[in-house]
Amino acid sequence: MINRYRYSKAFFILYFLFILLDVLLSWQPIFLNDLSKYIRLGQYLILGILMLLLLLTTSKRKYIYIFLVTCLVCGATLIFGGNTIRLITFLLMPFIALHIDFKKLLRVHITAETVGVIVILLSVLFGFVENDSALRSVESDVYRYYLGFYYPTFLANYFFHIIIFYFYYKSLRGQEYINIFETIFILICNFFIYDLTDTRAVYYLIYLLILGLWIYRYLPYVKSSLTFKFFSFYSFPFLGLISFGLSYFYNAESSWMSKLNSLLSSRLSLAKEAFETYGIHIFGAKTQWATGRLGIERTTEYFYVDSSYLNILFTYGLIILLVVVGAMILLGKWNYRKGHYVACFILIIFAIHCFSDPQLLELRYNPLICIVYKVYLDYFEKGFMRLKSE
Repeated sequence: MINRYRYSKAFFILYFLFILLDVLLSWQPIFLNDLSKYIRLGQYLILGILMLLLLLTTSKRKYIYIFLVTCLVCGATLIFGGNTIRLITFLLMPFIALHIDFKKLLRVHITAETVGVIVILLSVLFGFVENDSALRSVESDVYRYYLGFYYPTFLANYFFHIIIFYFYYKSLRGQEYINIFETIFILICNFFIYDLTDTRAVYYLIYLLILGLWIYRYLPYVKSSLTFKFFSFYSFPFLGLISFGLSYFYNAESSWMSKLNSLLSSRLSLAKEAFETYGIHIFGAKTQWATGRLGIERTTEYFYVDSSYLNILFTYGLIILLVVVGAMILLGKWNYRKGHYVACFILIIFAIHCFSDPQLLELRYNPLICIVYKVYLDYFEKGFMRLKSE
């Protein structure tokens, strides 16, 4: 048997490498030189080593039962649809991280993600990778720069997730207030990233994040409002239902829906097309998306569902979606009862982001995946008022 201390040390080293490799898969040369399969192989190897170490560490049968049940659900999902590495990560990582200190995990995750982003940016700065650019659309005269990434939106989304989980980490440590230096740094970075990539959703959400954090600093009693409490608990299912309703009942002949669809960069019409193409299934469907630049990454019309809620529904099915959203509800309640109000606000901002972007089930962006099983176990075994603060 391996003791918990040694297991934790090995876990954080391997987890750092896993996230770093995942971020580097966003690198342009990875796809151009066909190296992605070797990085994927490295990720599978890391997951296998972590799983073996866990089985040598724990002797509790209930964890084995949880693992077997999850294998059945995810196995069925793999048969009917789903991205293999993403689903296997969702299956294994929360199980592997059951006994890991989540605050340390967050710190390692943010560090690995930041290092990966810096490596990609430096590759452009020193001329190893060409800084490609492309027009936002045929009708637009706005150029978006790739900055070494496979898509121009990647840098903005990495920046967004690094920032929100930095404040989430601070909140878990009892540091609830933003300061002026953090504000200036974030706003400067946000401006330059937007100017180069024209990623509007992240740009405006960062402003909303900063505004909310400063409001809480000077008006802390907002945490007691029923509105804040409701969205701390239910922002994910609430926005998921709105995303579902607007897309499922989308009608191009409706003037207000057509305008909203245009404002959302055709997200509603594309999701409507996905409903008609794939439908709703318990274990998902074999989705085929067409993204990237016409004539380079794709040869057909653009077809992708950006909403995390709908993307998970189509690709992985209803069960996986309900498990993830349910975990976010429980996590919101846990944070609220522990007094981590900024963490609650971060979850609200993240839920809004998931309305228009697909990163909810991607571990390289979302470390909360690592505690999906833990929040369920803690809830059903102990109840929230008796949870251990780890």
